[in-house]
Amino acid sequence: MIHKTLYKNNQFEWVDIQELKADELDWVSEKYGINRLLLEDCIDSYHLPKAEDLGEVKFILARQSSNAERKSLGSISDVSTKVGIFVKNNLILTVHRLAIVGQERILSDLQKEKFENPNPYKIALEIGLEIFKSFETENRLLAEQMDIIENEVFTMNKSTSLEIKKLYRFKRKVGLNLKLLNLSGEWVSFIEKFPINPVEIKDLKDSHVKAVSDFEHLNYQTKNHIVTG
Repeated sequence: MIHKTLYKNNQFEWVDIQELKADELDWVSEKYGINRLLLEDCIDSYHLPKAEDLGEVKFILARQSSNAERKSLGSISDVSTKVGIFVKNNLILTVHRLAIVGQERILSDLQKEKFENPNPYKIALEIGLEIFKSFETENRLLAEQMDIIENEVFTMNKSTSLEIKKLYRFKRKVGLNLKLLNLSGEWVSFIEKFPINPVEIKDLKDSHVKAVSDFEHLNYQTKNHIVTG
């Protein structure tokens, strides 16, 4: 476990834990007053996105896009990685295995005092925005791959079994991302209840809607290419 305080002022502290192990759950639970079962969710490789309100503690389990190439594309864990976010009035605790997208940017903005009245809820929102940026990047990369496949299949008349297999694998990857984004709606709605400026929350909702729309479009394109291929 890599355990460190990323930021601390008179109002709150941002604690980050990377590569949490099962035998470390009790220590983290006791130190920060976090339900052990929720910490277990953070290290469950296949856990779906979720959000829970436990009164003093607000919990979000999100998943950010991961463009690591996997031989198998069987579940959303093959296209994403988890980000656990625990929010209290004076604490935000992030738990993850891979680096959180945009974390350095958020931390830099905090240190440069770019946020107006920073607090744990605001940081959770910023992490959410960065998560959808990761899907925007993935969508752009997949769109570029689609252009290559289109060129091979149609322009070069290479509609071979290999190219068709590529299309089906591509369709599976797009579909898993789309499924994940739809499941993410739960924690997006959960953040709407946070004490944050409604304008800022609207930015998060708009980012989610756009990400879903972009992958729906890509999914539609892929289905058409398979039918006409």
